[in-house]
Amino acid sequence: MKSNALKLISGLYAIAFGIVGMIGPISYGPPPLVYVIQSVLIVLGVALLLPIKKPRRTILIVAVVIYSVITAIGLVIMFMIPLAGLLLVAIIVPPFATAIAALALINKKIR
Repeated sequence: MKSNALKLISGLYAIAFGIVGMIGPISYGPPPLVYVIQSVLIVLGVALLLPIKKPRRTILIVAVVIYSVITAIGLVIMFMIPLAGLLLVAIIVPPFATAIAALALINKKIR
């Protein structure tokens, strides 16, 4: 796959997770940090979808860091609530893998 297609997939996942995360917890009133994280995901997804050439590598590094934190949280949750943690890890692994693959292709082009 081309790095643009991988970037597009990762950006769409980020926007989808951000919107679903904003809509889901409204009923029980989550802490403000949840809204901050979801807003960062939406902004990150929009930034990945924009046709920006130069800072694409930095944006993908931020995406990989955020996805890895969410994956780590899912692994911790998996020990407390196995099904919920497994579901979170299964949902977050595809954008995490596509962001890593896009970053690898961009680094390959640079060299």
